[in-house]
Amino acid sequence: SSGLAANISYTWAKSLGNQESGFQERWWAGPLQDVNSLDFEADVIGFNDRTHVFKGYVAYELPFGQGRKWMDQGGVLDALFGGWQVSVIFKYMSGLPLGITSNNWYAGWFYPIYVNADPNGNYDTQFSGNFDASNPTAAGNQYFDPNNYSNPAYGQFGTGPGRFEQQRGFGFSGEDLGFMKNFAFGDRYRLQIRFDLINVFNRHYYSNPVTDIGSDQFGYVISTTGQPRQGQLGIRFEF
Repeated sequence: SSGLAANISYTWAKSLGNQESGFQERWWAGPLQDVNSLDFEADVIGFNDRTHVFKGYVAYELPFGQGRKWMDQGGVLDALFGGWQVSVIFKYMSGLPLGITSNNWYAGWFYPIYVNADPNGNYDTQFSGNFDASNPTAAGNQYFDPNNYSNPAYGQFGTGPGRFEQQRGFGFSGEDLGFMKNFAFGDRYRLQIRFDLINVFNRHYYSNPVTDIGSDQFGYVISTTGQPRQGQLGIRFEF
C-alpha cells in the first residue's frame, strides 16, 4: 500500500415501512394515521431513507524520514520530516423524506391525520439558495409549493402518505482532516502529536423547511444549522 490506507463505500438504497424504531418496538401505534390500513402504511417510504450515501476515510503516511523512500536517515531530518500522517474522513448523503401531517384534530382520535396531496402538483425543490434570514417568507426561502398540500375535510382521513418520497429535505456533506506526527524513542517509547479539524471546510447547512401546514411559514426555510469548524489537539504517549 506504500503507506496508503482507505475504506470508501457508496450505498444506493430505498427503505419502506411503517416503523420509526430501529428495533421496531414501541408502546403506541407510532406516526400512523390508521392502524387498520397497515398494508398501505408498509408501502410508505421509511423515515430514515437516504437514497445516496457516499462515505469513507483515506489515511496516508508521508514517505519521508528513516525507513522511508525519501530522506532515509535518522537524526534531525527524521525528527522534522519523518513520521507524518494525514487522514481525511468524509460523508455525503442525500436528504430524508419530509413528513407532513394535517393540523386537524378529531375528538377521541390520538393518531396523526395525513394531508391531501395534489396528484398533479409540482414537487420539485424550489429553493435557490438566495436565503433571506430577516424575512422568513421571502420568495427565495420557499422550498416547496405549499399549495400541493391541503387539510382533508373535517372528519375525513387524508390521502397521505405520512412521508413523501418526492419531497425531501436537504442532504449533508462533511469532511474532517487530521495531521499526526509520530516520534519513536528506542524500541519501547512512542509519542504521537495529533491535530484534527472537524468540519474542515466550515460548512453550514439550511434547516429543513417548515412542515406544519398550519404555519404561515409552511414550505419555507427559516433557519440554518450546523457546527462551525473546530480544531482539537491531542498527545498520546505509549510505553
